[in-house]
Amino acid sequence: DDLYQMGFHLGRFIYLLDGAGDYRKDKKQGKYNPFIAMGMEENWPRWEQYLVLAMASCTEAFERLPLVQDKAILDNILYSGVWCNLTRKRKEGQDERSV
Repeated sequence: DDLYQMGFHLGRFIYLLDGAGDYRKDKKQGKYNPFIAMGMEENWPRWEQYLVLAMASCTEAFERLPLVQDKAILDNILYSGVWCNLTRKRKEGQDERSV
């Protein structure tokens, strides 16, 4: 159950991060986007709240797993890598607005 929960919430995080990164393009092209579907305007601080909650649920389940091998790699991905990706996506969105 914990592995399922971890995967579910990690998938949710990735899905929402992709939606945040593609928001402007999806809105312009009339494509589906979870944030557009929720009636939200572009708002990275608010989107980050959804992302933090998804990752908190993911890491909560992750910490209950009896992992030994490769735990350090997974720690790095979940506690650092995903946030580096978020920072990159947010910066890309800001760069688009300045063009």
